[in-house]
Amino acid sequence: MGKTVKIFCMGDSLTEGDGNPSAYRYPLFERLFKAGADFRFIGPSSSRDDIRLPALYNHHGGNCGYVIGTDSDEGGGSLRKNLRNPAYSKCLEGADIVLLWIGTNDYGQKLDIEHIGDRYSDLLRVIWGFAPNATVYGAKMLRGMGREEGTLDKWIDADPQIFEAEGHRFVPVELCPPGKPISRMLGDFPEDDGHPSEEGNCKIADAWFDAIIDEVREINQNGTDDGTEPLIRAEGIALDSDSRTLELGRSLTLRARVYPENASVKTVLWKSSDVCVAAVDGYGRVFPKSQGEAVITAETLDGALTAECKIIVSGFSDMTLGMTKIFVSDLTSEASWSGAVDKISKKFNKFHVRYQGQSFELTAENLKINSERLLLKFTHRTANHGSRDRANYSSVRLGALELRVCALASVLELYENGKLKGEYTGAPIAAMNDEFSLLCEHRKASVFRNGELMLETELENKNVSGLLTLCWHEFYAKSDLRDIKIYV
Repeated sequence: MGKTVKIFCMGDSLTEGDGNPSAYRYPLFERLFKAGADFRFIGPSSSRDDIRLPALYNHHGGNCGYVIGTDSDEGGGSLRKNLRNPAYSKCLEGADIVLLWIGTNDYGQKLDIEHIGDRYSDLLRVIWGFAPNATVYGAKMLRGMGREEGTLDKWIDADPQIFEAEGHRFVPVELCPPGKPISRMLGDFPEDDGHPSEEGNCKIADAWFDAIIDEVREINQNGTDDGTEPLIRAEGIALDSDSRTLELGRSLTLRARVYPENASVKTVLWKSSDVCVAAVDGYGRVFPKSQGEAVITAETLDGALTAECKIIVSGFSDMTLGMTKIFVSDLTSEASWSGAVDKISKKFNKFHVRYQGQSFELTAENLKINSERLLLKFTHRTANHGSRDRANYSSVRLGALELRVCALASVLELYENGKLKGEYTGAPIAAMNDEFSLLCEHRKASVFRNGELMLETELENKNVSGLLTLCWHEFYAKSDLRDIKIYV
């Protein structure tokens, strides 16, 4: 038996993930596992937000805002300084392969670009100080994210010869070859033209896979067994339903159970027999497209075991039927809102609230609601490297009624007169944008996420009445509310 390869994914939020809960790391895990590689991801942090990644593969060393840095940097944003943190360095000591993607924030913050190559080389020597036998694969910059200057890329291309003479192996990796642009999401800052989308991260995973697979196989075959515990293999899979009826305009989440309970890899791959009738994403969320029937198949990544559910799409659900739209705001104009608008930065045709350690509110003083039947719809965008605490939330208040999107959209809370009336926990942090709907009628409130019913509860008041107020309360603001619509 050969050696289990320990892979340390290292860098900034392009490694940690932004909006996408695990960046390129999940698709890379899937590709390596399908290829039969024996490996683990290691690092001081974990991808607890991505339910697709098993515990043995969810560790990494990516952190939002990291720069290459030096040993003397103040604050916590220096990768080089953090490498000397015992929690970080202890993980690094066991690495066979390091996937290093760093430098984008140096360009974004214009940090002494003239000497960026020197800092990069010093960082490599610190890495090898803890893991002298590790191969470091260094990613070049994505086009548009420091790529135009070319300074770091030129240095990366020159480094293999320099470090080979020192007895180390460094391999440059082109993540974005000419003619193959990476799909991006809208970024957090004006100087950031976007983190990769799901599609973009899959392309990046392909590039990493092509770069490292030969070495991974060589270590698997010829390395010395390090005593890593073997995987407990999956033996079966079952879905929570074998047939569901779904209306257009709604959605549902299928849940798979993989046996045995202690199986090491419970990752499930989803596919539809007819995406024109019903599509399914990587989390089992089913979205109807047209009337008809389709079969959703859940397949274990480990062992290719399958279970199926027939989806019957019929009829159409329109929550706005018989209602009138009385308010709409894409939050790109300050005219409708009062409050400290100086804390809002307008970019990419959206508002983005930026602050730390405080609550922040916007109120539409010119909109006072008083209705027995009401529908509120809004789009919520979240970045997964914010706080996972429930106290980290964005909310929309209508008088005494408040819907909070908490803990990076994994928790929903509905309040009336300050009292918690209902909650939903455990929603996957899976999307850059989610559409939430709050439907109130006849003292009953229903909350939907992307058309899927999340919670229902009875209300004390017959009418929803009061001003419309948006609230952010987070340690570090990483969410946006957009496209707010109200119907009565």
